[in-house]
Amino acid sequence: MVNAVPGARRPWLAWLSGILLLVGVGIVIARRGEELRFADLLKHAHPSWLLVAVLLQIGTYACAAGAWQRVLMRQHIQTSLWQLIPLGLAKLFMDQMVPSAGLSGTLLVVRALKRRGVPDGASVSAVVVGLLGFHLAYGLALVTALVLLAVSGDLSRRMLSLSILATFLIGAMIVTLIWLSRGRRGPVRDLLMRIPGLKGFLQQLRDAPKGALHDKALLAETTALQFGIFLLDAATLGVCLAALGATASPTGLFAALVIASLVATITIIPSGLGTFDATMLGMLHLVGVSITHAVGAVLLFRGFTLMLPLLPGLWLARRELKAEG
Repeated sequence: MVNAVPGARRPWLAWLSGILLLVGVGIVIARRGEELRFADLLKHAHPSWLLVAVLLQIGTYACAAGAWQRVLMRQHIQTSLWQLIPLGLAKLFMDQMVPSAGLSGTLLVVRALKRRGVPDGASVSAVVVGLLGFHLAYGLALVTALVLLAVSGDLSRRMLSLSILATFLIGAMIVTLIWLSRGRRGPVRDLLMRIPGLKGFLQQLRDAPKGALHDKALLAETTALQFGIFLLDAATLGVCLAALGATASPTGLFAALVIASLVATITIIPSGLGTFDATMLGMLHLVGVSITHAVGAVLLFRGFTLMLPLLPGLWLARRELKAEG
């Protein structure tokens, strides 16, 4: 297990904070007397809708794997999409369980691709272009959500402030990835080279094929695939509501998902425990969903996006880590 970031040396502190926040959300809900009502809703949830939610989540893993596949194909490396989807699950598990700003999962995928015969530079470029596409898709989703909220009159100053902060963070991440790919020396790079497990990655990134890293058409393709993950997650949220017999506007669901993800991203709590859930509840209520249905939908959504991939992700991550040894 990789502890590549100083802040990851004590992950239990972040986990404890998230659990306490989640418990606090539960206490507030219990005091409102909603627990019996949404428990009854969950018990009578329509199974067919739940199956649709599973299929939509499989689609998110396919989008992530498709982004890597597109980069590899551009470098004339043929890989099977079905071979890459399990790596998406393993990366998801590592990113959720190890607070390292996504670095642990990234390194896992790079090493896994190398073991599958992908050259060093190509494996790094596939992951980095995927990361660039994700951050660009995140920024596009954020702008879209803000426009939707502004049109509906639900955009608050606090949301706007958080969004501006997130925009700077996303922009900084994109600039950093592009700068690191150029391999130029500097105090920041020298500092990053001292982090265990990151030195080799940065060296490979410097030697990675520059064509894939600066291919605008390829970046557009990966951004579209990564944006598809946001759309599929929003659709999953809508299906969770439908399973409970409730509905909400697609635009409202998309905005709720993106803003909740934004709050979870800004905090350092793994998987956004507590912060994501509380924000999602508030956003769903803002777009006209009752508290009872919102609580049930959030529980179902977290089950499909967090708990469902946990066991297969654990098994796949352990398999990849054992292969390294």
